[in-house]
Amino acid sequence: MRRVRATVLAWSCLGLAALACQGDPSGPAALSTPNGVTVTLVSLTSVRVDWTANPAHENVRSYSVRRNGTTVGDATSNTYTDFGLQELATYSYTVTANGAGSATSPPSAVTAQSTFTLPDLTGPTVLSSVPTPNSVGVAIAATAALTFSEPLDPATVNAAAITMRVTATNDNVAGTVAYAPGATSATFTPMALLTPLTGYTLAAATTLKDRSGNRLLAAYSTAFTTAAPIDSTPPTIALLAPVNGSDDVSVNTTVRAVFSEDMTVTSINATSMTLAPTAGGAAVGALVLYVPATRMATLTPLAALAYSTSYTARISTAVTDVAGNALAAISSTRFTTAAPVDNNPPTVLSITPSPGGTGLPVTTAVTVAFSEAMNVSSINAATVTLTRTVGAVAVPASVTYDVATDRAT
Repeated sequence: MRRVRATVLAWSCLGLAALACQGDPSGPAALSTPNGVTVTLVSLTSVRVDWTANPAHENVRSYSVRRNGTTVGDATSNTYTDFGLQELATYSYTVTANGAGSATSPPSAVTAQSTFTLPDLTGPTVLSSVPTPNSVGVAIAATAALTFSEPLDPATVNAAAITMRVTATNDNVAGTVAYAPGATSATFTPMALLTPLTGYTLAAATTLKDRSGNRLLAAYSTAFTTAAPIDSTPPTIALLAPVNGSDDVSVNTTVRAVFSEDMTVTSINATSMTLAPTAGGAAVGALVLYVPATRMATLTPLAALAYSTSYTARISTAVTDVAGNALAAISSTRFTTAAPVDNNPPTVLSITPSPGGTGLPVTTAVTVAFSEAMNVSSINAATVTLTRTVGAVAVPASVTYDVATDRAT
């Protein structure tokens, strides 16, 4: 009897244990998968995701929205707005229903209606230009270029949309526009050289479109100024003094050169402009200066030149104009300095016969010796005379002058 009761009791405990292990067979019901997911564009960077709500008896507490497999947010209703999207990017959305505890539904299927590619709704802009805005010194043969934020519709890139004009007169510059499909830059090439030192305006019109048909967001213009004419002509010397072949030039002279155009000041110096004895020898120490206002260069010796000496002044091809063009050839001038200036009067060194002589032959010639060379024309019968002491009667005579001995007879 006791053995039967123990067996029944054991089986009863096993049954209760089994029920306790199985738990409540009426636990939470499985949630159905949301369906009817659609995507609608809201703005340039956002979309609205909609779906069909689950049946009310499933007690859905929220929905989780995934974009390309990553959860981006939750919603308590059957709609959700997703922000921060990019143009031309493709996004696929799925929705999962969430119930009590950890109960969730499988994610909705990816369909054509739940997948969306954001369109390009933003117009292009000009990022930069060549020449850069307000450039000066632009080459007259320059080609202009514009760089855009995205590729353009080639059909809209033409000479009507990209133009160049003279700023002061508004006259259009004839030119060609080039654009390669898929590129982000276009060029404008004038058909002729631009005018030096002239202002120009490069412009892009809103008729330009990107490949999605969006117009240029705003008309664009930039100004620049062309450079001065290119100077390729070498300078010349309009005046070089003393004149070549001059004689009797002062020993205190300066050499002067006047150029045909403005010169580079630093190129005219004691190396490029020199003065030296024609016979050879070291250059004369001198100060060389150039005055831009007069285009004149001067070489001033630091000391007086030698008398009766030939000198040659040279200007080398190292001198250049302001455009960098060198003198085509060496220029030179040769001159001879004057003899020393004699400010001392001559004197008579001796007279033969000596004064007071007596008993001389009647044919005696009178000789006068001078202290220095005399002017021949000044020695004659009027300036050198012989007279009788008594009566002061002039003796007829002829007068000669010997330049070798500085003597008059």
